[in-house]
Amino acid sequence: MERPSEALEHRTVRLVRWRTGDAEWAFDLVTQALDHLRPYMPWADGYSAEQNLAFLRSCEQDWDAGTSFQYSVHHQGRPVGSCGLLRRPETETGVMEIGYWLHPDHTGKGLATDSARLLVTAAFALSDVGAVEIVHDEGNHASGAVPRRLNFTRIGTRRSLPPLPPADSGTEVIWSLTRQQAAG
Repeated sequence: MERPSEALEHRTVRLVRWRTGDAEWAFDLVTQALDHLRPYMPWADGYSAEQNLAFLRSCEQDWDAGTSFQYSVHHQGRPVGSCGLLRRPETETGVMEIGYWLHPDHTGKGLATDSARLLVTAAFALSDVGAVEIVHDEGNHASGAVPRRLNFTRIGTRRSLPPLPPADSGTEVIWSLTRQQAAG
């Protein structure tokens, strides 16, 4: 099965495949950003070292299975967030979803956009991927700016599924970029 590279770089962003050996600094990064993450990330409430290790284990298992490719985001040699490409069971074959978050000290610098750009390139390097989606809460305008900057097309909305984090509007916005759009 095809997989993207374990490290990707664009301008000042470097993405590195998550490993269980990253547990200590990964937990520190998340816990320092919890107040920023809680409004939109349901997993952030009550986040624990056990959840952190379970996430990293699932990253390794999913990578090996080819279902998800999760990366830590690095800027100027420091970890500043997380992003990934996911094959969702409810999504049609040939479509991968991009997810991302950054520590609040590193937002507004184009790092999420550069990370998503790297993930789009990595996704379309896989022969079975014809489209990439970004899904975010309707009220999360910062997350919505990323697909706009990368020329994704807003294709619709859907109701959010539980568990819903505190700031969730109940509506998710779905953006798509096809291989043809990216090439043209």
